[in-house]
Amino acid sequence: MACQNLKQLLIIFSIAGLFIYPSSGVTHDTLYTICSQTQNEEICVQILEKDPNTNSSTLPQLSLISINLTSQQANKNYETFTELKANTNDSSLRSCYGNCLTIYQQMIDKIKEAYQLSQQGRYKDINQLGQAQTLAYDCENQLPSNSTTAADSETMILTCEASASVNLYIASSLPYS
Repeated sequence: MACQNLKQLLIIFSIAGLFIYPSSGVTHDTLYTICSQTQNEEICVQILEKDPNTNSSTLPQLSLISINLTSQQANKNYETFTELKANTNDSSLRSCYGNCLTIYQQMIDKIKEAYQLSQQGRYKDINQLGQAQTLAYDCENQLPSNSTTAADSETMILTCEASASVNLYIASSLPYS
């Protein structure tokens, strides 16, 4: 009887432990490790921490979060280029903005592919984020050096890089990726 009661208490404490001690998420140290291979470690961590769920996420969840952040930035930049193209009278700039819109549509498609692969846990197959980063550079290089979009383009490049770094880290860390 005492053994039965002890087993019941252990079960109760085990279940209570699930509620009292929430599962640990991605630590700040892990984010810095992930971002250590990027152009700017601090900005990479800041980008990833834009989503309030980052610090409580698992690595697979962080993959989805990082790709979602990349998608949000790409969509924001797409909207910016759409507005700029519609509001300029300079045919050369209109052409540049139109080229960037084409590039950003390709980028958005690649980010969607990466998200689907992440949902499937196929982290080693995710190379679209590096391709999206190259596309962001392609757009940036077409624009005049005094372009008002320089900061948005830089944020896009760094966001792609942060997301790519997350997925490379996961691909090398998880045995099932």
